[in-house]
Amino acid sequence: MTSIELITDPWLPCPQRVHLAIHELGIDINIREFTLKEKEHKSAEFLKMNPFGALPCLKDSSFDPPLVLYESRAIVRYLALQYGPGRLMPTPSDVRATALFEQAASIELTSFDPVANRLVFEECFKPRFFAEGDDSVDTTLVASLRSRLLVVLDILDQILGNQSYMAGEDYSVVDLFYVPYMHHLTTSVWPSVFENRPHLKSWWGKMKLRPSYLEITRSSY
Repeated sequence: MTSIELITDPWLPCPQRVHLAIHELGIDINIREFTLKEKEHKSAEFLKMNPFGALPCLKDSSFDPPLVLYESRAIVRYLALQYGPGRLMPTPSDVRATALFEQAASIELTSFDPVANRLVFEECFKPRFFAEGDDSVDTTLVASLRSRLLVVLDILDQILGNQSYMAGEDYSVVDLFYVPYMHHLTTSVWPSVFENRPHLKSWWGKMKLRPSYLEITRSSY
């Protein structure tokens, strides 16, 4: 019986990062699904595990006391280090590879996600789940976000012109970090976003062929 439990909503982008890693690493995990509508993630019991009241949240009872993690990227890194050493992250002893990996991870976190996250929310999630009426989308904000995102994507295209994946020649968790919001951008928000960005388009083509991507997009808004 597995000692790991993941509390999640597999339809949402942040939890999907963790589901991607689980599939890539082939880890046996007990999945406990919450839904935002039921607000189980705001219960007193759950807030003891994650005071921010957000999903996902992982509990590994093989530790005493159990290890509890509640940020998707932290969870993914932990799973890769603990259950797939050398597969999705460089070994810590390889200082050069680790430095380049951390740089790539920071680019996703600080340059891509703040823009892509807000754009997907504004054009996809907000009109469907959080607002009513034709004026639910802030068109001024969307225009600004799209302009900012194009700058980031142009830089990513340049980077991928010199290497196969986001953190170098090897597929890594950094690629996983991008996938959920790239999925929404390319399928519903902005299908033409990779036009004139051949390296980014090629990278995304590889991502879409991975079994982990095919699995998580079966459950996606």
